[in-house]
Amino acid sequence: DLKGIDPGRDHIRLLWDCSDLCHLAAALMTRGSQFHRDICGPCAQACRACAEHCRRSDDPILRSCAEICRDCARLCEEMAAHQPLR
Repeated sequence: DLKGIDPGRDHIRLLWDCSDLCHLAAALMTRGSQFHRDICGPCAQACRACAEHCRRSDDPILRSCAEICRDCARLCEEMAAHQPLR
């Protein structure tokens, strides 16, 4: 059970949004896209929101997800702040 979490569409949508943004950010970074910094900010926001939702769960898989999402958010914030080489 998801204590304090609506296990319905909003929670699932958040998980999907976070996953999609992470995949997009990784793809843009991998190919050296000039737009990766633009995606890393929203990706970090989604990861923080996902971490908060998953942290409140009693489920060990979702609690593990929360830790991973916090790490991902931190890394995305670092990438978003990274200045391009000129």
